[in-house]
Amino acid sequence: MKKLFSLIVCGLFSVIVSQTQAKDSIYTYEGMMRGTTIKPVQKYKAKYRGEGAYMSMYTRTECQQSDLSFSVYESIQKDAPGAPVSTNPGGSLYTYAEDFCTGSYSYGDAEIELSTFNIANNLDSAYAQGTGTLYTWEYEGWDDTSPDYIVKPITIEVTWTGEGNLYKGHYRYRESYGPVSYTSTSTGSMREAQAVGSIADDMTAMEVISTYAGIQKATDGYMTREKISKK
Repeated sequence: MKKLFSLIVCGLFSVIVSQTQAKDSIYTYEGMMRGTTIKPVQKYKAKYRGEGAYMSMYTRTECQQSDLSFSVYESIQKDAPGAPVSTNPGGSLYTYAEDFCTGSYSYGDAEIELSTFNIANNLDSAYAQGTGTLYTWEYEGWDDTSPDYIVKPITIEVTWTGEGNLYKGHYRYRESYGPVSYTSTSTGSMREAQAVGSIADDMTAMEVISTYAGIQKATDGYMTREKISKK
C-alpha cells in the first residue's frame, strides 16, 4: 500500500482528478549582489493544493458485468497576485455494462455540477451532491454500427466514510540545464473509504455501494530559476 501511495502522490490530481486548487502563484524578479556586480535572476514559483474523493462499483454475474466510477474534486485557481480566485467544485461519472450471453453492451459518461461538496480535514468523511446529463450509447452487439443514443438528466448523491490508516507521502525532484534550474515537490495524504449513495433520473433510482473508494488531498509546487547573463 505504501508503494502504491507513493505513486499516487507523484500525480495525485492527475488522476482526479487533473483537478488542482491553486493557492499561491508568485511571479518575482530579484537581483543578487556580488560585490559591485548585480547578478540578475528570474524566478517563478507556484503552489497548488487540491482535494477530492472517488469511488468505483463493480458487479458481475454469470452473464452480466457492470462498472461505475465517480470522482469529485475542488478546483480553485489564482494565476497571479491580486488575480481573482474562482472555486469550481465538479465531478465525473462513467458507466459500463456488458451482457456476455447476448453480446450487448453500453457505456456512458456525465460531467456533474456539484451543489454541495465537502471533505473533513482528517479525511474521515466526504459528501457530494449534484446534477448532470448522462450520455449513454447502447449496442446490441460488437458489430452494431447504429447504437441507441440516450440522453437523460440525473442527480447523484454520495457519502464517503473514511476507514483504516491515513497514508502520507512526499516527493521531490530537481534538475538543472545550464543557467536554468527546476524544482518540483508533492506532498499528499490518502485514506481508504466506503461510499454509498444513489443516482436517479426522472423515472428510476439506483443505489450505489462502493467496491473501492478513497479520500485524498495533495499539495504540489514548483519553482524555476534562470540566471541571466549580462551582455
